[in-house]
This record gives sequence, structure tokens and C-alpha cells, in this order.
Amino acid sequence: NQRQRLLTLVHTIPDLVWLKDLNGAYLACNPAFERFFGAMETAIIGKSDYDFVDADGNVIETKENFSLCRCGHSKEKPFCDGSHREAGFKTTAD
Repeated sequence: NQRQRLLTLVHTIPDLVWLKDLNGAYLACNPAFERFFGAMETAIIGKSDYDFVDADGNVIETKENFSLCRCGHSKEKPFCDGSHREAGFKTTAD
């Protein structure tokens, strides 16, 4: 019952939420995360970040440091390319 409560919580939070095991495989995610990866939870579970590719079928390059797009205007999604500046996107840190 505790697991069911946790999954209900995960699925109702509007932000990206995911759970991974110690090997980096996804155990669960919420609808916002499904939209981010463009895949249903059933296709995400058991896979790692390295199993996902960009819209053109290219493996997403991994980097030590990177920023994810939050404004929706990046041409390098899911990574930030600085387009938020032209779009006027502001965060509380700006």
C-alpha cells in the first residue's frame, strides 16, 4: 500500500519526477516526464538515459555539465541553447 501511495504522489506532481535504481534504470516516472522524453512510462521503465535518442534518431550526447531547456524554445532540446534570452523567458534567478 505504501508503494501505491508513492506512485500516486509521483503521478500527480506537475513537475518532472522519476525514480531510478542503483544502476540508473528507471523504475517509475510521472506524466510530465513521459512528455519530456516523448515516451510512455511502460517504454521508459527498465531503461537508462543512454537508451534514449533525440528526434532525429541520434544518441543524445552526454556531457559532464549541461543545462536542460525549460523555456521550450531551444533548437537543441532537451538541452538549453540560450534561446530563452530572445524569448524573454525569466526565472526567479534572472
